[in-house]
Amino acid sequence: MPLGFHQQAQTNQLFFKMVFDPMRLVSDEFRYLYVHDLQVQKNTSLTINIKHQYLQTRIKIETQKCAYFVDLKGQMYCPYTTVLFGSAEKCIDTFVIRHLVESIYDEESFQFAQQAIHDMIKELPNSTKQFQSLFREIIHIKHEFFLVQFDYFKLLSNIKKKIYQITFVSEQLGEQRQYLSPLELFYLVKYVTTAPMVNIEIIKREFLRDVKRNLCGVKVEGFHQFMLIPSFNLLADKNTVQINDTLLRHFDFKNIKKVSQMASRCMDIVETDVKIRRILNISPILFAEVHLMQILHSQNDSILSKEILELLLSNKEFMTAEIWVRLWTTQDSKCADVICKLYQCHFEKWSQLVDRLQNIGALKIEQVCKKLLRIFNEKNFQDIVLQSNQDFISFVSFVLKYDTVVWQNWESVLQTLNFYIENTNMIYHIDTLMAIFNVLWRRCPFDFNPIETQVIASSQRLLRRLVIEEKLVLWLQLFTYQIQEEKKHTLKSLLSQSLCEWINNKMVGKNIDSPQQLVNLMSYLEFWCLPGEYQITFLTEIEKQKEALFLSSKKWNEKSLEVLKKCLEKTFIDWKLLNRILEVIVDIPVQMNLNVIEEIEENKEEIKKEKIDKNKSKSLIYHLEYCFLCIPWLPLTQCQSNKVRRLKQLQDLMKITFNVLFEMVENESIAFCVCEFLGYGDNNHNIQAICRSFPEWKDKVDTLLNVLKKFKDFVRLKQLYTVVSTDYMTMDDLSERLQEFSQFCSNWDLESFLEASRNYHNEQNTFQKLQEAMKYLVDMKGSCVFKKLWIQYRREMNEQTKLTFETSMDKIYNHVCKKWRELRQAIENKLLSMEDLKWFEISDLHLEMKFLFPNWTDQKREMTVKDIHEKCEKVKQLKKMVTPWAMLKKATEALKKYHESNNIMKNDTNWNFFVQSLENIFKEIEKQEPLIQLLCQYYDECVSCFGNGILECVELLDLIVKYEEKLIKQLATNKYFANKMYFINTIEKLDNCKEIRFQQLASALRAVNKNIHEYIWDADLKETSQVATAILAIYKCDNDFTVKFKKCCDEDLDHISFLVEEASLLPVAKSFSLLEKASQIGQWNFAGCDQVLRANPIVIDNNEEKGQRNEWLVLQIGSEQLNFDQIEQDIDCVLLRFCKEKVDPLVKQFGICKEIEILRVMFWRKGGRQETKKLHLSVKEPLEVFTNLQSEWKNRFEEWQKECVKLRTEYPILNYFTFNEVRYLSKKLNDIVDCNQKYRAILCSKFILPFLQRIDSNISDALPFVEKWKFAPVEEDKIFTQFGTVFSYIWINLKYSCVVSSCGLKYGKPNLIIQNTHKMLNVLELFKNIGVTPRFEHILVCKENTMEEEIECLLFRAITSANRIYEKQDTLQSPLYCLMWPEVLPFETLERVTKLFHTLLLTDEALNRLKKLPYLLVIVSNSPNNMLSRKLNPFRLFQSIIMNDQTPNLLFQQLYCDNLQTFVSQNFSNNHNNKSFVQLYVSSQVGMGKSFKIEQDIESIRRTNPNMQVIRIAFNSDNIDWKCIMEGLWRYHPCTNEYQVQDNLIDIENKCSKLHYHVDNLIVYHLDISPLVSTSMNTFLFELLYLQHINTTLNMMTSQCFHVNTKMAFLIEMPFKLNGSDNDYKKILNTVFSLSKIPIIKVSKETNPYIFGPEAKFAIKWMKEFFAGYLKFCNKMQFDYTIILNIINTNK
Repeated sequence: MPLGFHQQAQTNQLFFKMVFDPMRLVSDEFRYLYVHDLQVQKNTSLTINIKHQYLQTRIKIETQKCAYFVDLKGQMYCPYTTVLFGSAEKCIDTFVIRHLVESIYDEESFQFAQQAIHDMIKELPNSTKQFQSLFREIIHIKHEFFLVQFDYFKLLSNIKKKIYQITFVSEQLGEQRQYLSPLELFYLVKYVTTAPMVNIEIIKREFLRDVKRNLCGVKVEGFHQFMLIPSFNLLADKNTVQINDTLLRHFDFKNIKKVSQMASRCMDIVETDVKIRRILNISPILFAEVHLMQILHSQNDSILSKEILELLLSNKEFMTAEIWVRLWTTQDSKCADVICKLYQCHFEKWSQLVDRLQNIGALKIEQVCKKLLRIFNEKNFQDIVLQSNQDFISFVSFVLKYDTVVWQNWESVLQTLNFYIENTNMIYHIDTLMAIFNVLWRRCPFDFNPIETQVIASSQRLLRRLVIEEKLVLWLQLFTYQIQEEKKHTLKSLLSQSLCEWINNKMVGKNIDSPQQLVNLMSYLEFWCLPGEYQITFLTEIEKQKEALFLSSKKWNEKSLEVLKKCLEKTFIDWKLLNRILEVIVDIPVQMNLNVIEEIEENKEEIKKEKIDKNKSKSLIYHLEYCFLCIPWLPLTQCQSNKVRRLKQLQDLMKITFNVLFEMVENESIAFCVCEFLGYGDNNHNIQAICRSFPEWKDKVDTLLNVLKKFKDFVRLKQLYTVVSTDYMTMDDLSERLQEFSQFCSNWDLESFLEASRNYHNEQNTFQKLQEAMKYLVDMKGSCVFKKLWIQYRREMNEQTKLTFETSMDKIYNHVCKKWRELRQAIENKLLSMEDLKWFEISDLHLEMKFLFPNWTDQKREMTVKDIHEKCEKVKQLKKMVTPWAMLKKATEALKKYHESNNIMKNDTNWNFFVQSLENIFKEIEKQEPLIQLLCQYYDECVSCFGNGILECVELLDLIVKYEEKLIKQLATNKYFANKMYFINTIEKLDNCKEIRFQQLASALRAVNKNIHEYIWDADLKETSQVATAILAIYKCDNDFTVKFKKCCDEDLDHISFLVEEASLLPVAKSFSLLEKASQIGQWNFAGCDQVLRANPIVIDNNEEKGQRNEWLVLQIGSEQLNFDQIEQDIDCVLLRFCKEKVDPLVKQFGICKEIEILRVMFWRKGGRQETKKLHLSVKEPLEVFTNLQSEWKNRFEEWQKECVKLRTEYPILNYFTFNEVRYLSKKLNDIVDCNQKYRAILCSKFILPFLQRIDSNISDALPFVEKWKFAPVEEDKIFTQFGTVFSYIWINLKYSCVVSSCGLKYGKPNLIIQNTHKMLNVLELFKNIGVTPRFEHILVCKENTMEEEIECLLFRAITSANRIYEKQDTLQSPLYCLMWPEVLPFETLERVTKLFHTLLLTDEALNRLKKLPYLLVIVSNSPNNMLSRKLNPFRLFQSIIMNDQTPNLLFQQLYCDNLQTFVSQNFSNNHNNKSFVQLYVSSQVGMGKSFKIEQDIESIRRTNPNMQVIRIAFNSDNIDWKCIMEGLWRYHPCTNEYQVQDNLIDIENKCSKLHYHVDNLIVYHLDISPLVSTSMNTFLFELLYLQHINTTLNMMTSQCFHVNTKMAFLIEMPFKLNGSDNDYKKILNTVFSLSKIPIIKVSKETNPYIFGPEAKFAIKWMKEFFAGYLKFCNKMQFDYTIILNIINTNK
């Protein structure tokens, strides 16, 4: 019955009476829920009294609201709810909420409930708890529903209602409800799939957070994550990509643990996921079926995989083609891996799978087919198939079954099959082989050409595989394979080719036992079953390769013959085929047939009668050798010779050959060559082995063996005699009979041995008696010492008597053996003398010990050798040290004499011991045979006193002794040096002096006097040995002390003291005022590039040159200028007299300016051109400007140096030029290519060719290179790249021919050799030993003007040539490069050169870079104390270069003609083998007409060859004027360096005509050497005559070269005597007078008589008349002297 209610309105404290108002039902279905719209005015409240027989309550309602009421239909309901909830009010709230939720069943009621709860929420204070309780109840019902598998179809109509209800309750609880677990979410999803009309958006909005919490909050793992896939797909919103990506990162299906009923549960999840996608038509992010495969892959459970796969295959409703395609084609899907691992080789299961996929249409998708095909082509699957032959055959059947379904075409089938053909793990069996061959030749159609090609290729691979793996039985069975007629020809060709390949590759080849391979093949039954056509092929091919199978090839061993013998015993042999094979193998030297055998038998009598025939002996040896090779074949000949014709022929050959041999022995015609062949090696055994097969030969064989024994004795004695007579005697020692015997032995091969044995019976007896002595001599043949002893005693005895072979073997042998025993005794007793040691010179002591003491152990011999080496080394050191020790004694006494404690200083024990040991050394050396034991003892005593470092300071000791009076006495007694105050004043005056030599003296004197005072004069020395120790300490404390001491020795200190005293009066006030003025208005002026490069690079004693250099840095003070020296002088003066602070800023500026000027000069001299202008800096500029400019130039110079190294490394051709020379040559090249083509050749011959001949002296034409030149600005750096590119061809084609010997030089190190300057030619010995002709590129002789960069080029040439050989892996050694006399370089240059050596060769970086490059470099120096020598002292070779007297002659003969006539008669149109010519003209007194003689020889040359030019060059000073010399050498050429290239072309034809110039002219030089020349002439002659190249740098912008060519002759007029020299000029000019082969014309009255010409005769006539008084005086006439001068000039 409907409820009613009374309402009581209360508005402004006004109450209305209660009115009954009925309500309407909310729904027909829910009859216990009512609603009523209460029309209440605003700002009023309404209290409703609800009356019911069991329930009465008051509800206060505000404003316009809808009221909802529930009809309590049961009378007991209210009491029940009161008990349940504790109060009536709570009971009512719960009742209202529950019925409100139960009223929800669709979208409309859901929205109504949302509105209703919104209106009633204030009246339901405990709604949250009620909703939570209700939520748990609903979830529990759903959970139970799925767990007990409730009849879910009966509740199908309620599912939609339940979904809305749980969603509503969840919405009311919000965050206060419990979250759904993965299982609960899965159930929710299953509800949705059952009720598809549900609004999904409502569910997404409410339950997505449950998915998030499970993944991100609780972080569920394993199977629960997989269970979330349907929920995620359903609830995830594709619009929230970022959120989805976050959630996706939390999914991980790799480590899922197995759960109960996993297969069915997984399938439930997959089906649910598929239903969601299918029913709701959503695009999922995750696919459950794909991840299911990942789970199966990770589980590695075959049972689980099998169960699930069966469920998938049986589920036709959900597992559609689309899903299978996804499983196969998704990138991360493991479906293929799972199936492949599960099925493996169960091809019936594979068939089921393929059939299923085919039935649903999945295989129509190309990707699925490719995936399936990829499985079958994967290596893992293929390896599984290969495990069983049956599996492989099943797989082939499977392939053929689905060839069009999975493989789709025959190309794919063949591709799959090829793997098994090529796979080395495939173990072939006849069944597997036939399965493959059936596919290839029976199933594959040949109607498509590519398929046929593939079949052939696969078959070839298969056949090669069988051959390689030596499956010969299977391979041979294929030759009988039967196929269709149309394919037979192709297969036959293929098999024939395989047979040929086997023969050519497996039977024949390097390291292949060909016979073994053949007999192995023949041992198979299948080989003899080969069809006829293949037999023919086989025989044809082995005929081609028969050399490898020949019996005579010595390749048949016991193993192969044993196999062949077994073949002969087989019953299945095809004897015809075997005979044909053996006819190829058994290569009998002669054709053995019946006719030949009968002929040989008939001619036996003739063989007996005839003497030795050369051809027959050689033929017999040849046949015997073949017979010996046949010995292993003897068992075969006895086995089946009746069936095998070739073996019978072989047997006959052996019989006939040995019969001939026995006949020769019988008639004594057997030759030496036959005996020699039979007597050595295993032939003795071979004879016996053959004869065992022929017992009837026994007696004959014994006779033959006796002959061979005699032959061996004969030969043994002959060999002993030959060695002794050759190594120990000469032909004069041998009698005529012995000489005849020696001659006979040299050509005895074809002579009869037995006859020779009779003829030389006596000689054999003599050798027999002396055989022990001869054997001993032969054994001692390798001893160099024994040979020396023999030669010495033989020489002595030969002077006394005539030697014979017998006397030599008696007397000389006994004497030598006696001396040999004495040497052995001396070594054993350690009493070797110096004379004894001479026998061991240039011999291998280790080897000699083996001859001397053959019974000693190696260890004992090694100890003896070590002891002798140590003593020899000590003796060698003693020879070097004895002179320094003597000098030390004298120097010590000299310094002691001037010490103030001299009178009380005593000779201590150490000193006396040293002096006594030194005296003992001299006494022992004076003996005839000094003992090395004593010398070593005395050496050790001296070393114990003062060490062995004295050798380094020998020069200092020598100077102390020589300059005792001149220097030591002055330093000790002169107050200006001995008194400290006076000495300070002396040094100041010397420092302030503008003379450079005094400034250098000040520096040296300061160090010398300081050290001598500190260590000697001021030291408390009480014993003489302390003085000696002090001298050595001075040297060690200062490495340059010797140089400084020598500088002091060169000056007169007494005169210096006088100058110092006078210099104290010099005024300095003027200098001070000038510098003050400079501080106000001064300006620093720096020279530009042109000004710097015009000067000579090295300062020499030339005032003009020095003046130019002084102007490079100038201080401008108004109109006055101070050059470099003047600035230094004024500053020094001021610093001595005035306060330093007054000029300190200027002094600092000057110091920085000097550095800037040095950097600029070095930069330009090295070829840099980035900044070339002059530079001006005001004195008032802050110091920072100067320092910044200094840093800028320093960086610029360093960068340029790096670039230079890079260029020299990249273009080795640049290592023959300085970079300024390259710029100079580039300018010349620019000018030449700008000239007319016809003039380029003559210009190149002067300006370019000589420079290129530095690199390769054989170059005769530079024009081909010049034609490649492109004009480029000289000042730009890219000019170097072009130069390197154009001319690198010359360097690349340089040829080296170095032998391995290096004459003791060390590769990869700078070898230092100290050598006297007068032995310049000795360096040629080094080049001879390594087989190199020294050229200008190899040797650099230092002069005063040699630049650092020239030495840098030499070092780079050594390195790059070694690198070139190293990169080519050439067997040649690196060529030798030599730097000579670096000590002549100025100090500044030598200092930079020393740093250069350190940077390029000695730093750690350089050593690492060059350790693999075997460069060969020698530095030859005259002094061990110069800076470079001290730097390279660790690499010093202490032995000097000992030159063979013939070495310079050999080089001279290689370069020059022997005489003038030979030179003139050469064919100068062809320069290939032509040589130059040199001849000296000397006289024993003055006025012998050497010049006249030279003119005569020149005229004789002109008569033979009129095309010549004559140049006379005079050498009239001690210093060589290189500029004049170069001008003189080039005087024959029309072009000069004085003009620019283009200017030289002006009137060039007239110049050539005037000079009679032609390119093919002979050039004859008359070198007139005056008595004024010095030893510097040696350097010039060495470079001109031996290196044939002169190079000089006149200034940095101009270089000149002169190269000697084959058309030049040098007629050198030598002076009678050199001025100011007591020595003979031949000793001074040793460069040319060391040669014995040089042509020398000795001019005398006899060789050059004075010849009176017509003018002389006319003059004498009138002189006679005058002296006879027949001429009358007349008046003096006035002569016109110009006429006389003209007459003189015309008659020159």
